[in-house]
Amino acid sequence: MFRYDATLFEGLPRAKFLRALAQAGVAASSGYTALNTSPHVQALAANPHYRRIYGAATMQSWLERNRCPANDRLVEQAVWLAQTKLLEPRAEMERIATVIADIRGRAGELNRT
Repeated sequence: MFRYDATLFEGLPRAKFLRALAQAGVAASSGYTALNTSPHVQALAANPHYRRIYGAATMQSWLERNRCPANDRLVEQAVWLAQTKLLEPRAEMERIATVIADIRGRAGELNRT
């Protein structure tokens, strides 16, 4: 996993960066979503049983305490490579670095498409 900084790629959105990686034969994904804001967690806070036991104000407070801005930024910037990709020879790691450098060089063009 690594952090994708769009500012270093002329504002190229991560989704377009991932597409460019895939087109070059580098399988990668955006990884996990922010679990603290998932529908499941939101539903827990709205659950009538929890609200009856803990109170609506406590459940709302719990949602607010579960905010994780640093994690949210990481979730938005993460690029995940499969572990099997990282077990390949050094030449493949160098190829990935070259692909990323190429994408960076074409970021403006990719951003317009």
